[in-house]
Amino acid sequence: AALVPWLAGIPERIGYPREFQFGIINRLPAGWLKSFVAFGPRKTRLYEQVCAIAMLGEKPVDGMRLPAPQMAVSAEALSDWRARHGIDPVRPALALYTSAFTNFRSWPAERFISVAKDHVRRGWSVWLIGGPREREAAAQIRAALPEAVDFTSTPQLTDAMCQIAASTVFLGVDGGLCHAAAALGGPCVLIFGSNRSYETGPVNDQVRYLEPPISTPSWVLDTRGVSEERVLAALADAASGK
Repeated sequence: AALVPWLAGIPERIGYPREFQFGIINRLPAGWLKSFVAFGPRKTRLYEQVCAIAMLGEKPVDGMRLPAPQMAVSAEALSDWRARHGIDPVRPALALYTSAFTNFRSWPAERFISVAKDHVRRGWSVWLIGGPREREAAAQIRAALPEAVDFTSTPQLTDAMCQIAASTVFLGVDGGLCHAAAALGGPCVLIFGSNRSYETGPVNDQVRYLEPPISTPSWVLDTRGVSEERVLAALADAASGK
């Protein structure tokens, strides 16, 4: 990402020097060193880092409350999307964002399938969303659950936003679409593992996080510590607005 403004010849490029990007970026946000050496609750979150860059590297005023990201899909765009895909607006829908099942951020395929089957039995639609990275996972889910609708070949990002906005609840893992879902304001249940939700997750109030129990002295390496029962309970609460 840092290469784009550098190649474009933009003279001032603000950012964090990750992956040895010194020189490609030439202005560092206030407190950038702290983000590298801090641990636990003192560690700077990704959201705070983005806000620091947006403030042109200046330190925020004491007491300043930075807004959570917000996105919106117009009623007209949503209605048009439903009409094009024959979507019943009354039937509840579960949007699943799995990432690739080979990705350490994902959740085991059999658990996604089990949760999807549970919702289909109760009359829900199940929508598989994402892009090329998620297509193999979507095919695996559809092989076990033909009723699931595969939207991973959607060519337009605006359609992906409509899929999320039209769903009743979004269930996903750490990734770009989970941030979009949170910003759109609908109920979200997000499964995190080795990437801690405090550091890299969305900050929107309606997001519910599920993470494996912390084990000491070992590190959490994946999401297997999150059970189906916890996910189903969180989805039920999210759908009911609890």
